[in-house]
Amino acid sequence: MDHIKDGWFTESCTLWPGQAMSLQVEEVLYHKKSKFQDVMVFKSKTYGNVLVLDGVIQCTERDEFAYQEMIANLPLCSHPCPKKVLIIGGGDGGVLREVVKHPLVESAVLCEIDEDVINVSKKFLPGMAKGFFSPKLTLHIGDGFEFMKQNQDAFDIIITDSSDPVGPAESLFKESYYQLMKAALRSGGIICSQGECQWLHLELIKEMQTFCKTLFPVVDYAYSTIPTYPSGQIGFMLCSKNPETHFREPVKALSKEEKESMSLKYYNPEIHKASFVLPEFARKVSWFQILIVCPTLGGAIHTMPRGIFCISPGVLSDRCSEKHDQQQRAMCILQPTLRTWINNLFRWLLELYVVKRHPKIFSSEKILIFEPVLHTLVLSFSSSCNCLICIL
Repeated sequence: MDHIKDGWFTESCTLWPGQAMSLQVEEVLYHKKSKFQDVMVFKSKTYGNVLVLDGVIQCTERDEFAYQEMIANLPLCSHPCPKKVLIIGGGDGGVLREVVKHPLVESAVLCEIDEDVINVSKKFLPGMAKGFFSPKLTLHIGDGFEFMKQNQDAFDIIITDSSDPVGPAESLFKESYYQLMKAALRSGGIICSQGECQWLHLELIKEMQTFCKTLFPVVDYAYSTIPTYPSGQIGFMLCSKNPETHFREPVKALSKEEKESMSLKYYNPEIHKASFVLPEFARKVSWFQILIVCPTLGGAIHTMPRGIFCISPGVLSDRCSEKHDQQQRAMCILQPTLRTWINNLFRWLLELYVVKRHPKIFSSEKILIFEPVLHTLVLSFSSSCNCLICIL
């Protein structure tokens, strides 16, 4: 009961130093230690029943849908046929509730290590736990790492509903975990993981994006607003094995009738698109592709990581998508004066190798060109895959 004083529950953590979240408590409904963590449920004055694990709010009855609907429907509506879904964590049942609602989902596996969380949620959060009674569900009590090792190439969608990266959950934010999820996905599969808060964890988000882009051809970041999460915002890291995936345009746009039948309170096709529009301070650390053009480097081929173009006047090396990882594509380019090369050939090159090859991602009207100053040109693609291009 260390977190409750004078009738108020206060959440504080080293992950958000200098700030705290408080809710007025009417009654403590449950408080015990499980094999893995401290589990508490209390009835709040304004947010209904609240689930707390190790002193950190996991969900409240008033605002939980803003998180559950987004982490479930962002990947589900970005996949053409999400028949089989794996949920790691999510013992409160909220994500499961949303997954089994989706008309194309045939089966859902929920892998939760702490059975006490499931039992407590069934008793005190029945509106969230209703998914546990779905015939689509296969429930597995155990470690998600081990489960995925034994079930590779098995799922269309994997959703990780994790707590913050402290203690055991820290491993769910590492590259090794994403490698494991990738192996458990079928061809064209999609993952969506809890992606922390832009206001508090920008460096962690940047680190995750960096290693995700070495594993998947398409990576993007979205977010939702939710009052009782730190700073009122939570993000989602989305990755796809299909290089044609465009997360910002839902493959399946739910109709009005479907939204009503699914009892959605937050998610809709418009908010799906809007959730990927980041504030400027966050967008700047989310560059997806880099193109470096070096007129003085002759015709040498420069080996770059996946997601980076490198062009010199004699050679173009393109490794934009996963299917080009094992090959390089070259093209001879004439060498007129630098200004002519920039003003004419450069735009043609972009049209040929970027816009036409990735029409779902880029469009020519979104290309913004600033005149070169001291032989430096910066382009910004205002699209799902931001691009920074420099002529050195």
